[in-house]
Amino acid sequence: MANAGNPDAFIAQFAVDATAMPPNEPAATGAAFRDWVRAFMDQVTVSGAAYHQNEIFIEGDLAVHEYSFSWTITPSAGGEAINESGKGIHILRRQSDGSWRISHDIWSSDTPVPQM
Repeated sequence: MANAGNPDAFIAQFAVDATAMPPNEPAATGAAFRDWVRAFMDQVTVSGAAYHQNEIFIEGDLAVHEYSFSWTITPSAGGEAINESGKGIHILRRQSDGSWRISHDIWSSDTPVPQM
């Protein structure tokens, strides 16, 4: 979904009150999370996004999904593309209609932070 550049399609995977914890940024919940996704997709073009399921644990109406990813991010304003890989955890909650939506997403990059 990140490859499509469609923030609304991406956001549809998440619960209305979802919380995201991106690397090197504060957590964002609900409307702030949706704003974060839209701003991110305005600032970069994502290509080659690949997600791999590592493990899934389900207990009742909650599930934990451990994943890894790789993608290429190109700044919309121009500049060098960044190839990145990383890992993350989704917590999913079963909705009243029986569907599953991501309620929490935390991820980190395997790319080292540049030396200061």
